[in-house]
Amino acid sequence: MNRTASFTCPNCGGGSPSSANFCEHCAFDLRKLHERSKFRIEQHWKLILLLGFVLVLVGGYVGWRRIGHANSELTSKFDLTTEEVSKLARDKMVKEVEANLPKGVTSFGHFGTYKDMMRAKVLDCEPSLFKRYLDCKPGANGKLLKLEGGMLTLPIGRKIPSVTAISRVDETSAVADVVLEFEPAKGYEILREWEQAFYKPAIDAEQHKVYLKRYDDGWRIEKVE
Repeated sequence: MNRTASFTCPNCGGGSPSSANFCEHCAFDLRKLHERSKFRIEQHWKLILLLGFVLVLVGGYVGWRRIGHANSELTSKFDLTTEEVSKLARDKMVKEVEANLPKGVTSFGHFGTYKDMMRAKVLDCEPSLFKRYLDCKPGANGKLLKLEGGMLTLPIGRKIPSVTAISRVDETSAVADVVLEFEPAKGYEILREWEQAFYKPAIDAEQHKVYLKRYDDGWRIEKVE
């Protein structure tokens, strides 16, 4: 009967079947070769399993990081911080503040103040009606003034929103307390020097309630009271 030789005897070089425990030619004990072969196969399988386990761990970690990063971006987009509300309020609530004075004044009004402004070249006025009435326009040093109908208008600054408190109503709505505070600009110096000639501008702080709603792309201001 023909048998396939799977082992080569290390003692005599003869071939023996894989199931043989001893060499057919020299009676060498082949069981050690079986044990070594079995050990190598077991080691190969352990290595394969270990590599598979490592790959599963790496893949799981990468997936976890991606999910965590995506959740972090989503959370960041829906965070309602003071900075986020301030940005939204600045986009919608900033107010330009102007001061006004009549372009004309009689001797019964602030006639002397207008004459001082003429000498400072802030106003350029022409007397009329028996020199008891001044008809004025911006002078060389009053270029910030604008003539609008019967008024001279001077930009003096802006009201900037400042967030003082935020209250979450639920997951998609919130209310913020916002104060509009005056921030002077260059024109405010002219107002302070010639304050008697101007109508009093609205520079006092304003208290507001700001209602916010969360959408898929983030928070928006729905209403300001």
